Amino acid sequence: MQSISEISSVLQMKDLQVRKCYFELKSNEITKKELNLEFQVQTKVDKTNEDEHIILLSVVINNDSDEFELLVKYKGVFNLLGSESINEELRRTLLTRNTLAIMFPYIRSQISLLTTAPGIAPMMIPVLNINNVKIKNIEIGEE
Repeated sequence: MQSISEISSVLQMKDLQVRKCYFELKSNEITKKELNLEFQVQTKVDKTNEDEHIILLSVVINNDSDEFELLVKYKGVFNLLGSESINEELRRTLLTRNTLAIMFPYIRSQISLLTTAPGIAPMMIPVLNINNVKIKNIEIGEE
């Protein structure tokens, strides 16, 4: 057996908060039909100290017929342990891709909850290949 310290990631989530949830149903015609979804992800990374980073992740979803609009924003606080020994490329991947992979299941759940209330079938966002998600406006700030 392995100890937890041997298999723990250098990236640890300390906190996760919902910052904004918005759903606008613009049409009554979408209650039963299949939706062609359009998906946009935006992220911003701020470094608060040597190891701690704040990740602001926004997901916007609408459909090609503009029948609804959905926005979910989350704030995650992550520790990047031993960051001084991590090269810049790996650091960037951990702070953009890996944080997205950690935070996205919570966002997916929130989207299902938001779309259940208006009387349409809950929107079930599939499990995503995070490496294929196009992230718009990646900003990585420093102290």
